[in-house]
Amino acid sequence: MSWVTLAFFLFFLSYQGNNEIIILFVKHQFGWGPALIGYYEAADAATQGIGMMLVPWLITRCLGSYVDLRWLFVGYVFRTLHFFLFAMAPNTETLFGLVPLLLLAANLVPRSRTIVSNSVPREQQAAIMSGFSAVQSVASFSVPLVALGYSYSVYTDPAFMYYVFSALCGLGALLTLVALRRCPEKDGMLCAPLLTDDRQEKE
Repeated sequence: MSWVTLAFFLFFLSYQGNNEIIILFVKHQFGWGPALIGYYEAADAATQGIGMMLVPWLITRCLGSYVDLRWLFVGYVFRTLHFFLFAMAPNTETLFGLVPLLLLAANLVPRSRTIVSNSVPREQQAAIMSGFSAVQSVASFSVPLVALGYSYSVYTDPAFMYYVFSALCGLGALLTLVALRRCPEKDGMLCAPLLTDDRQEKE
């Protein structure tokens, strides 16, 4: 659980950092105006909405399971790839073309919460979710460091912070692999799933 939580912290820092600087980046790098920014935001939101609703349903229908560490790892890989290619994008069309990569990364927040929640018994749910929310808050409070980093790097390498975001998500992917290797369950679930009935609770 600690590996998953640390991976999530790195991802959420990059996610919130991207939200902080993306408008500045595309205006500076590609000269986007309000209309183009709005189109991109709409495409991004629609893609993530589909990724959070349709994609899990399709995967569950085809494979029978989605809330596990393997799919969390896939999400981190796609987020890493998206940030890296975003940094290297030569034009507006490429940025829009990268949006579909977010389909398999859209569920990193809710799936991470679910996996962490499933790793403790019911009586510990309040404590574990409070701790997880605190991790999100710490990541959000760290976002000004991203803005500061962008302000220093924008005139030498405007895409520098996106390489940093890619590296953070890549490290998150590696931490997820560590968690997966340490988990004895063959299906990639965390090691202490919630007990679902009274008989199991007694056991």
